[in-house]
Amino acid sequence: MGEKLTDRLVRDIGNESTSSVIHLDTKYYQTSVGVRQFRTGHDLLKFCKQEPDVTIGAVVVRLNTKHELEIMEDVIKRTSCDSHVLVADHSSIDNLNFAQSWAHNFRFELVILDPDESQREEANSLNEQCGIKRLVEILQNVAWELKKDNFKK
Repeated sequence: MGEKLTDRLVRDIGNESTSSVIHLDTKYYQTSVGVRQFRTGHDLLKFCKQEPDVTIGAVVVRLNTKHELEIMEDVIKRTSCDSHVLVADHSSIDNLNFAQSWAHNFRFELVILDPDESQREEANSLNEQCGIKRLVEILQNVAWELKKDNFKK
């Protein structure tokens, strides 16, 4: 996910979350979810091979360069999880167009981390979250492996 992104996510979620465990508390359940950060897609594949029993609920990829995303294409095809998210900073139109196209082709949801005013207005008009709040919402909607006592009564 990237350390800065993880730090923002931890701050926004709160609940004594850390860079290695986030504590999700929704209307329906409470759970703690482990967070793993990988520098490369190959590191992720190596982890999956070494820890085959670990269930991956979500893969969040931070767009740094087009080349890095192109390398991730093979990794994504070999990684199984409920939710795929591509996070991009609000940057040049070319990068956003590339990010939208890539996200669509690989069935990722694109989250613009720092949306501009028009993007925020569009999200508000659709009653949707945007930016880091949208990423939190996505993670809260993953079908995590929950135990019976995780659910609220």
